[in-house]
Amino acid sequence: MANLTFEANYPLWGNIYGAVFNDNTMISLESFGFEGEVLSSAGVGLRYVTPIGPIKLDYGVNVEDSSQSTLHFQIGHSF
Repeated sequence: MANLTFEANYPLWGNIYGAVFNDNTMISLESFGFEGEVLSSAGVGLRYVTPIGPIKLDYGVNVEDSSQSTLHFQIGHSF
């Protein structure tokens, strides 16, 4: 699996930020095989910045099939 994410955050009010993002993932049956299909999604989100990290709420849509979408909640940073 290979993953590439682009995210831009914009201040809205106080500790609240808006975000736009694009995620791209390639999944292959073989280790280090980069011939798999690339799945792409794009979306928008809100961030509330706290001392322990951001609280995130995102809504993303599959770029090629808009009937596939999801709401995602996260506390803290991804590593």
